[in-house]
Amino acid sequence: MEALEQRHLLAVAVGDILLTDSGAQAVIQIDPTTGAQSTLSSGVNLAAPIGIAIDDVTGEIFVADTVTDAVIRVDPNTGGQTVVSSGGNFVDPHGIEIEADGSLVVADQNSGTGGAVIRVNRSTGAQTIVSTGGNFVDPHGITVAPDGTLYVSDRNTGGTPPYNNTSNAGGALIAVDPSTGAQTIINNNWGATGFFDPAGVEIEASGDILLADLNSFDGGSDGQG
Repeated sequence: MEALEQRHLLAVAVGDILLTDSGAQAVIQIDPTTGAQSTLSSGVNLAAPIGIAIDDVTGEIFVADTVTDAVIRVDPNTGGQTVVSSGGNFVDPHGIEIEADGSLVVADQNSGTGGAVIRVNRSTGAQTIVSTGGNFVDPHGITVAPDGTLYVSDRNTGGTPPYNNTSNAGGALIAVDPSTGAQTIINNNWGATGFFDPAGVEIEASGDILLADLNSFDGGSDGQG
């Protein structure tokens, strides 16, 4: 469990941008044309909201909170909150994404051995560890490819093998098989021309992967995430 300040992850809803602000303990709605902000939901179960995902079919919003150690459903119209799953394998949940069958997958920085990817049944709240240990040191962001492959950004895996050693900190992008949990390092190019602290990760329609780095090229934040 980790208290954070002002760590933002974005998700795009229909016509609006949604942003989690851990300092404000809120999900904030932004008009992409005017920049006007409004608080959709705050407090209650939101203590340090980080990851956010939106169901394109139902419009439901799902938030991972690192202090309440929970996944919270937020009603897109009323801002009402419902705890989907909490405790259990959750220790420091950060990134969250939705699989094709509607299951939630969460990147937890401290669950299991060196962090874990945890699948959550959004109806029952049941948790299953998909992958842990291996190359994980500090898994942060997660996204799902069209073929179901999970891509995880790890803030400290990097350098030279063995990767599960924080002295090799630099960061990496790791592919995870959604069925077996097998991990594959996709990129661990770190240093002056690569990763320093990769956090958020998304996949474009073209299949290219976009990764936000908190400290790459001295242009990122020095905050904790």
